[in-house]
Amino acid sequence: MKLVKNGYEGLYIAISNKVPEDWSLVGKLVWLLHAFSRSLFAKTQKNLYLRKVSIVVPETWNPLQEKPEYERNEYYMSARGLWAANWNTTWNRRMYKSAPNFENTPMRVYHSGDYGGNEPPRTVKGTPCGEAGRYMHFSSGFFLDNAAFGDTTQFETQRSIQNAASKFFFEWAKFKWGVFDSLQQQVCKKFKEEKVSKDGSPCTEHNEDDCYILGIEEKSQQCQHCNDRTVEDLLLQHPDFTSLLSPSSLNQNDAVPEIDLFFRPPRRIVLCLDASTSMLEGNRLSMVRNAVRQFIYTVSSGTYVGIISFNRMSTRRQDLIEIIDEDERAFLVSRLPKDESVASGTSIGKAILRGINMLQQSGPEYLRTMDGGEILLLSDGLEWNTPSVEETMELVKLSGVRVNTISLGNSDTNVLDYLALATKGTPSYSLVQPEESLVALTDAFYR
Repeated sequence: MKLVKNGYEGLYIAISNKVPEDWSLVGKLVWLLHAFSRSLFAKTQKNLYLRKVSIVVPETWNPLQEKPEYERNEYYMSARGLWAANWNTTWNRRMYKSAPNFENTPMRVYHSGDYGGNEPPRTVKGTPCGEAGRYMHFSSGFFLDNAAFGDTTQFETQRSIQNAASKFFFEWAKFKWGVFDSLQQQVCKKFKEEKVSKDGSPCTEHNEDDCYILGIEEKSQQCQHCNDRTVEDLLLQHPDFTSLLSPSSLNQNDAVPEIDLFFRPPRRIVLCLDASTSMLEGNRLSMVRNAVRQFIYTVSSGTYVGIISFNRMSTRRQDLIEIIDEDERAFLVSRLPKDESVASGTSIGKAILRGINMLQQSGPEYLRTMDGGEILLLSDGLEWNTPSVEETMELVKLSGVRVNTISLGNSDTNVLDYLALATKGTPSYSLVQPEESLVALTDAFYR
């Protein structure tokens, strides 16, 4: 996140995959962000506001499918309108891949069962005074079950949202500016009166004559953690304030963020497995089957997996299917190439094109039009037939597919390295000799 001309840009808020699909939540989050940005603008004397915010929608949601059971309230309609505007721009359809993972997002909406019921936002600090907090978390119940967003009058709703925005502001101060305590405190040294006895025992009616009033210094968390620097001291020294040149010329009503929605779709992987005659050397193909089997049984549920084998030709052994339980995993394992299916020749380029075709023509229809997806290719890297990797590279780059490669044996790996690095994938290596255990090959799947 950075500050550009008084406005914060690059702020991501991710919704947990555990949160059931409900677009009203997104609409309410947008309303809160608008209210908070205006509050931030006013409380910093027209100096700071949110300029650009990105909301990462769970991969378990289907943004292209209307559900009749939805309550189509104004929050829902607001969110769906925002999604339609975002989806119709090629830039956003491509950029979903750059959105951070949920665990790396600075603001997170957890399922209410995991965090605090319908409690207001909280900041997980865990950093020294003056340094940004680790992250801020919301509860889905705060948006879905809280009276702040209930079916009340417009005035009551606005007042409740303003109260929620004020709580957001306090947590923002901890999250962004590194404060610890109340924003209202002006001094650090405060004293409270307490009765104590001369011998240090508690004062009671029996020893009241031996008691006296003692002034005990009382410090807030802010003063304890910040060496007696008040919130005001801290903010005056923070770069967000020292770097400001002049107040913004915006009106308060216009100090609201541009909001992008990013949909992180389910993971889609096509396994492209070398089934040329050279794979029979050193029992390679058998070891590959064992390693792939382990991969299939450990990859996350909800992942779409397809299988292609190749030699001089490429064979579509199984289109993309979603892994739900053990039945799908067992079925995929049954579709792996057997020793008797090998043939002479190798065309890696043909296998990659077949893999791209599978990503574009199988699996859920709403995912087929998206750029991206993954291909995991295992081969000894020896190209004997056309098209070659070089001949297909332009089409591969245009598809947006990332190719991870595992080079088998002692052969030249330049072709596979080039393919992986050119598509922002990862090249891996495994000797897979008869005397070598399966560990190295299995490990390559998870690099």
